[in-house]
Amino acid sequence: MIVTVNGSEVDVINSSINPTFQSNNLNEIKNRNLSNTRLRFPKTPRNMEVFNYLGAQGDTSTVPYDIVPCQITEGGITQLKGALKVTSFKDDIIEGIVKQESGDIFDLIKDKDLKDLDFSAENHYLNVTTYDAAIGNTDGYVYPLANYGKPFEGVVDVANQSPHLYKHFIWDKIFTEAGVDYVGDIFDNSDFKSEVISMSTGNLDTGKAFKQGLEQGESETFTTSALTYDLDTTFLPLESADYYADDRLKIHEDGRIEVLEKCKILLVNTFKSRLSQSTFSTPAGSLTSTFDIKKNGVSVYTHTDTEALTGTAPTWVALIEHTATHYSTAEAGDIYTFETTSSGVSNITATSANINLSNTYKDSYLNIIESYIDFNDLIGDMSQTAFIKDVIASNGLMFKSYHLRGKNITYQFSTMESILNDRDSAEDWSDKKSNTVSSALSVGSYGLNNRLNYKYEKDITPFLDYNHISTNLNQKESNSIYKSPYEVSRSSGAFLNVDTINPIMSELVEDKRFEDDGGGQEYLAAYNAYYKAIKVPNKAAKVKLHQKTFSIEDGNGAAPTEVTKLVHYLTNDRVEMDFYYNRFFKAFSRIIDEPRKDKMNIYLSPLDIHNLDFFKLKYFAEDGKYYYLNKVTKFKEGINTLCELIAVKGFESNQYECEDYIHNNYVTNTYTT
Repeated sequence: MIVTVNGSEVDVINSSINPTFQSNNLNEIKNRNLSNTRLRFPKTPRNMEVFNYLGAQGDTSTVPYDIVPCQITEGGITQLKGALKVTSFKDDIIEGIVKQESGDIFDLIKDKDLKDLDFSAENHYLNVTTYDAAIGNTDGYVYPLANYGKPFEGVVDVANQSPHLYKHFIWDKIFTEAGVDYVGDIFDNSDFKSEVISMSTGNLDTGKAFKQGLEQGESETFTTSALTYDLDTTFLPLESADYYADDRLKIHEDGRIEVLEKCKILLVNTFKSRLSQSTFSTPAGSLTSTFDIKKNGVSVYTHTDTEALTGTAPTWVALIEHTATHYSTAEAGDIYTFETTSSGVSNITATSANINLSNTYKDSYLNIIESYIDFNDLIGDMSQTAFIKDVIASNGLMFKSYHLRGKNITYQFSTMESILNDRDSAEDWSDKKSNTVSSALSVGSYGLNNRLNYKYEKDITPFLDYNHISTNLNQKESNSIYKSPYEVSRSSGAFLNVDTINPIMSELVEDKRFEDDGGGQEYLAAYNAYYKAIKVPNKAAKVKLHQKTFSIEDGNGAAPTEVTKLVHYLTNDRVEMDFYYNRFFKAFSRIIDEPRKDKMNIYLSPLDIHNLDFFKLKYFAEDGKYYYLNKVTKFKEGINTLCELIAVKGFESNQYECEDYIHNNYVTNTYTT
């Protein structure tokens, strides 16, 4: 055999070349296995050059940390092509393992989470326009109607709804960003294309996050020894009777208001400045005030006004009052302040004609009007590998890869159900078989009870799970065919006569202030509340279209907008585990019920190895059976190769089915011996 590393032929200890070929091991269908072989490379001069002098004194080789192309050929025919991972190096030997190139996708996304994907085209501010555009989406993100833990009746406040991402969209984005292609009928399946996952954090609530109505400020009295008098002040929020602030903001003691999440806000403040002088003379004077709203120290709103001193002796007053309203787009950490610069002038300088100058603020508030939907922040910590593996496992997918010249690696996916039921495409290997070495009446570690499970909140009785009870009474008690990484949500009420589910994404935070009524009894003097976004596990669901007419609104204060269209509802319909079992695991369950795993000596040529197709069943006339080729072990040309094959039962239905588990998802008892 000839081995090349990074395109260069290398020296290999031949006894170490024992390729094992496999694609999808039925002994444990939760895992997908790849063809591989371990290799040992002597530290010959040409090997040291190819491995960039790995292990030599002062070496800077990055080979152990790179994805290194490796290929094994026999007689000009490729036997194994993939990536070499160096596992160790000693005084005279470099050791490594070559895995089939299908492993590239998992190497490329290793240590990457869903939040590392590029969602810049999907991130948006949530308002009636963006919500209306997305409520019927079939790709990217969607806003399915559901009760997310906030008020959900009448006019729909879009801030009370939560976005979901389509699984098929995330899948495509992972493969696209990794630079690999994929094909498979499952990706055009309407059920798969209706699967969505929730965010792991609720979106920011809208409404007043800070308010103070009472007037407060500063004043200063000057002796009339000058012609000009200045007073600069910054609004200092005071915890007075009508003060309110919640943890969507941080209020600093020096008057800085810090926004903690990216959003759009409305700032309102009534500025007031007053200049007064007490004199029996008639002053010629005025007050000039500049009112500023500053963002990170830079003015984003300014208003300047001048008023003359007027009145009758001995009281002369100049008064300026202005209400400022400013909309702003805030980034997390932005600082806002209300500031006033006032200057008074008077031509009266008698010592008995003192000047008083004051700056005050009232009816101040900050209103969050639009939250920013940043999927990178909201999607949570699920890894890309976990997401890919779950799509493969939940749909019973098997995969293989091929590499066309000049193109990316292409992964071909097919359901286990279609492969195990496909007799027409089977290959006749009758003339390749030498003998059956052994037969085992078990496959993997499956049991009497073979479960498909979701995650659930604490103290919630599982309600969408499924348990296949095997007819093989010699197996151990239980195992899992599939464990979902997602939670599911319970049904809760209805909206416009359509049942809804209840994925809680926020919790009500109430601020109550009680005061004494003077008679020893307390009464509720002030009440404020908002919905705090909470962190939750990602939830699985599907979306379903309904033609509806209803009204929506956002935090901008405009009149509600009527929507008449096909809109998505979040649903548990066809999310039940028995749905997945009946479509993707029936054929495999027949193997669990009557398992048979044969090890056979099969004579295979290098061309047979090159053309191995794990998606095609193998037929042996001597046995009168169809088999799934599970593993080809330690191939060497010219001698028999030990192959592991699993007998595949026909299309007949299981002799025993537990109707309770099909029709009553609330059943929790199990079948035991």
